[in-house]
Amino acid sequence: MRVLSTVLLIVLITALTLGGTLLAVFELSDASDGLIIAASISIPMFVVGPALVGSLAGYWDHRSSPDSSRYLRWWLLGAVVVDLAGAVVIVLASVSAGAPVWVPVVLIGGAAVLLAVARPLGALFRRTEPAPTEYPVGYRFGAAELRHTIVVIAVTFGVSIVVVTIGVVVLAAFTGDDPAGLTQAAVLAGQLVFTATAFAALLQSLPLNGLLRASAGHDLGRLRRFAKVVLRGADLPLDPAERLGAVRYATVVPLALRFQLVYLGLLYTAIAFQMVSTALRGDLGVFPLVVLVVMVAVLGWVVPLTLRRIRSATAYAAQHADQLDVDQTRPVPQTIHFHRKHHDAVQRGEKVTTVRWQEDVRPGPAVFVFDEHPTARPLDGAVTEVTNHPLADLTPAAAHQPAGTDMVEFATQLRANYYPDMPDDAVVQVAVIALDATQRG
Repeated sequence: MRVLSTVLLIVLITALTLGGTLLAVFELSDASDGLIIAASISIPMFVVGPALVGSLAGYWDHRSSPDSSRYLRWWLLGAVVVDLAGAVVIVLASVSAGAPVWVPVVLIGGAAVLLAVARPLGALFRRTEPAPTEYPVGYRFGAAELRHTIVVIAVTFGVSIVVVTIGVVVLAAFTGDDPAGLTQAAVLAGQLVFTATAFAALLQSLPLNGLLRASAGHDLGRLRRFAKVVLRGADLPLDPAERLGAVRYATVVPLALRFQLVYLGLLYTAIAFQMVSTALRGDLGVFPLVVLVVMVAVLGWVVPLTLRRIRSATAYAAQHADQLDVDQTRPVPQTIHFHRKHHDAVQRGEKVTTVRWQEDVRPGPAVFVFDEHPTARPLDGAVTEVTNHPLADLTPAAAHQPAGTDMVEFATQLRANYYPDMPDDAVVQVAVIALDATQRG
C-alpha cells in the first residue's frame, strides 16, 4: 500500500506540476524574464508543499506527542507562507503578461484547494492502515535485501537507457541529420533515464523509512529526538524504551542516508540535463547556469554533512549495541495523552479505560503522559484491549461507565472537551489500560 501510494503521489505531483507549467508557458510568456523565472519556481511549490504536508499527516500520527503536532503545524505554516508568496508572483506575472483573469484564479485556487485537503487526506490515509503491533523482524536490512535493491535500481537504469535510445533513434529517423534536434533529444533522454532511476531508488528505500517510523513508534516528535541524539550528539534524556528505539534508529539510518544520497545524486543529474537543455535552446537567459551553480553548492554542503551523520549513527549503534535485546521485535511503546486531571485516578488504578476518536490506539506497551501537569512524570503501562464502537451505539457497559450513564451527554462531553469535530456517525475506540505494578501510587 505504501509503495502504491508513493507511486500515485509521484504521478500526481508530476501531472499537476506539468499542467501548471504548461498553462504558464502558454499564458504568461509575455511577462518579464524575472517574473517567468519566479512563476516557474512558484508553480511546483504549489504542489510540493501540500504533498509534503499530506505525506507527514499520512506517515505520522500527530496526536502521538505535542512535538509531533507542533512539527506538523510548522510545515503547514511554511506551506501557507510559500503559497502566499507564490500567489503574489502569479498575480504580478499575469498582470505583466496581460493574461486572462482565469489564469491566476486557476493557479492560485488550485493551490488553495490542494493545501486545504492535504492534511485531512493524509490523516484519512493513515487511519486506513492497520496499526503496527511490533517492531518489524529483520530491521538490519540484510545483504539479500540490499542486493535485491541494487539489482532493481540497476535494471531500471538499463531498461531506461534502452527505451530512450530507441526513442532517439526513431526521432532521428524522422528529423534527419539535424544536429541541434539530435542534441536536444539526447539531453532529454539523459534526463528521463536519471529521473526514472532516481524514483526507483526512492521506492526501494521505502522499507527503510518504514523501519525508521517503527523505531519511534510512529511518533514524529520522538523520531526527531532520536535524530538529535544519534546524528548530532545531543544530550537529551531518553527513557529505557526510547534508548532501545534510538539504537534501532541508529542501526537503520546509515543505510537510509546512503539511499538518500543516491536519490539526490540521480535527481540532481536529471535536473542538470534539463538545465543544459534549456541553456542550449537559449531560454531564460542565465537562469539555467544559476541553477547549476546552486545545485553544486547544495551538494557541496549536503554530501559532507550526510557522511558525517552516517559516521555518527554507525558509532552510536556500535557503542550501544548491548541495548539490543534478544527480543528484537519488542514494540516501542505508544504515547497516550491524558488531561492532567486524570493523573491521580490513573496512578491509583481507578481509571482503567479511555475513549478515543481518530487516535489509532493499539494493544501493547504504552507511556501515559498528562498534559500540562506541573509535576507528574509519564507513567509506564500498557493497552490491554481495544474495541471499536459506533458512537451512536456506545453503551455504558461498552465504555466501562456506571450503569445508567447518559451516553448522549457522554458524547457531548467528548466533543466539548476533546473532539469538537467528531461527527454523530463517528466510530470510537474504547481502550483498556493498565499500569506497571511499579508505577502505582
